[in-house]
Amino acid sequence: MRPDQEIVERRKEYDGIIEQFGAFVADLGAWLWGIPLLIIFLFCYLFISASTGFVQFRHLAHICKNTFGEMFGRKKGEGTIRPFSAAMTALAQSVGASNIVGVPLAIAIGGPGALFWLWVACLLGMGMRYAEIAIAVKYREKNANGEWVGGPQMYMKKGLRAGALAMVWSVAYVLVVLLSVPAQTASVVENASTVGVPGWLVAGIMFIATALVIFGGIKRIAKITDILVPFMALFYFLTAWGIIFSHGNALGSSLVLVFQSAFAPAAAVGGFAGSGVIMAIRQGVARGIYSFGAGMGDFTIAHAAAITDHPCRQAQWGVFEMICSFVICTTSGLLALTTGLWTVGESAAGTIPSLAFAEFYPGNLGPILLSISLFLFAYSTILVAIHYGRKQAEYVGGQKLSQIMGVVYLLCIPFGAVATMGYFLNFVDIMLAFVVFTNIISVTLMWKQIRALVADYFGNPNFYPRRKKFRNENG
Repeated sequence: MRPDQEIVERRKEYDGIIEQFGAFVADLGAWLWGIPLLIIFLFCYLFISASTGFVQFRHLAHICKNTFGEMFGRKKGEGTIRPFSAAMTALAQSVGASNIVGVPLAIAIGGPGALFWLWVACLLGMGMRYAEIAIAVKYREKNANGEWVGGPQMYMKKGLRAGALAMVWSVAYVLVVLLSVPAQTASVVENASTVGVPGWLVAGIMFIATALVIFGGIKRIAKITDILVPFMALFYFLTAWGIIFSHGNALGSSLVLVFQSAFAPAAAVGGFAGSGVIMAIRQGVARGIYSFGAGMGDFTIAHAAAITDHPCRQAQWGVFEMICSFVICTTSGLLALTTGLWTVGESAAGTIPSLAFAEFYPGNLGPILLSISLFLFAYSTILVAIHYGRKQAEYVGGQKLSQIMGVVYLLCIPFGAVATMGYFLNFVDIMLAFVVFTNIISVTLMWKQIRALVADYFGNPNFYPRRKKFRNENG
């Protein structure tokens, strides 16, 4: 055998090993995110919501008044950044490319009913997100730089007195960010290639834009996300709903199909192979957890830095975030359903948003608009994910390790230009299963502390004016 032929054969053998390993990782991730684990998540969502008296529903008017109604109001209490800034920072990380691409993918696999179960996960997850923020603010503390810091590692250590678990969680999260950063870059590169933009250029812009911000700490990140998150959400919402309204005659039938398929098997149509109710539940709940982030705990790192006078006051912004994510995910789902593109089949499901934008907008305008949306969503996610990863590195090894990991995370961005998003996400699935499972169980075990915080807030007329009014009316 000639040397060049030998090299080719070795290359084929190497590629085969890589492909087999990738398939193994994908299968393992699918098993970890199977029905049993999702049932545990839903149980914890329901249990925490019940233990707080379903605060997200009972006090929704009060929550909306103190969030949507006071976005830019001045707050009392201690903290590093404004409550609204904390919410925008948290949203910047949880509202990512998966909200645009992932939801249509879930529908293409699980059928229209997946969107219904995503809604269920959101409504119950509101209570969990509320609880996570409340307990994180309770156990936050100041670091060496005078900034308020907190998160799962803090409430695991101080609230559960599980220091070893807190350390393992932090290490696992450092690794999650290591993999999720190139995955986000890859999602933009794959879409940008449809309009002829080279991957190296996308990765280069992402690298430079991220480097200019992340070493400025939470205050600099908050200044960026305050402007970026509302703009990118509104930009995507308007461009996507332009397409949905153009198929307005299919909107009603799409919603009917969502509810029908949630409780009955979805028949095969087009490239869609058909799906049972269990698959709809699995896809909807899993995508809901991914998209809304309730149970992951990482978003509490941003909220722990907020200026507030009570943990439950800041926790209300968690419900605000869930409502915003709900709107974006529903938009992506209806985009796939009203256009009929959800039937293209699983292999082509990742292109549904691109196809929808390309069909509606003239020339290359559609793919360009979507590329802009994906870039902004991915950029905001990378920005905040790196900050979260650095905070966990700080907990594990101090400020020096935090600085080192900041550089390492930056160097991971270009890898997204040479591999597919799915390849990275398969690895993220495995690490994320551990991160979410340990966090959601930890929060659930602290249900009595969370219930006490809720009772303290809503039982105090200084925080909850209706309590004062009730007392005055009853002497």
